[in-house]
Amino acid sequence: MRYATLATAAVATLALAGAAKAAPLRGDYVEARSLSVYAGACHYSAEEVTAGKQATLAWRFTGGDSNGVSLKGVAAVAVVVGDSNLAHPNVPRRSILYVSNTATAAERNAAARVLSSRYSAVLGTVTAVRAAPVTFERAGRRYRVAVPGAVLLVADLYPCKQCTMDMQVWYRPFVTLTDTEVADTLANRFADRSSGLGATWAIGEANSSFAGSFVM
Repeated sequence: MRYATLATAAVATLALAGAAKAAPLRGDYVEARSLSVYAGACHYSAEEVTAGKQATLAWRFTGGDSNGVSLKGVAAVAVVVGDSNLAHPNVPRRSILYVSNTATAAERNAAARVLSSRYSAVLGTVTAVRAAPVTFERAGRRYRVAVPGAVLLVADLYPCKQCTMDMQVWYRPFVTLTDTEVADTLANRFADRSSGLGATWAIGEANSSFAGSFVM
């Protein structure tokens, strides 16, 4: 009976450990592209072959862990530059990844590893991973992401999910979301000349963002 009890306890312990290890990563996400993701057909056609070479992707983890390291509260931003429209398959691209400097080294490493691995096709060659004071805020239907001296992304969701017409949404977000919405980008800036990406930009208002929640 004693051995049976010990065996049962061991199984329960392993089950709990497995459950903890398997806790899904989840959180908030927003991305801004350098073209309109929601537009009329003529506008889309004009931009499809000339624009879309740049994108900013931002995650804020609200729960979950990676190999036992909790990522709750960690924010990360990836800036991606491609040789042509990033929506096209197999476009050569490079990126830089900024991760919250308030996170521990283990948390930053885990976040960078997860994002670089899971989204390798989106990010391409990651030129650098930097600890930085990443801000990811959501107030009502507004998202604001900032990395001082590098990134500013401000986007407003439309007043309702039914305020856009599906036939005029020409792209999909780079990250699979549980509740994708199109957003009006008010600011889309990248100014880090030391990034190695060979590009900076300041793009005005456009229907160029997606936002929602992710689960990994």
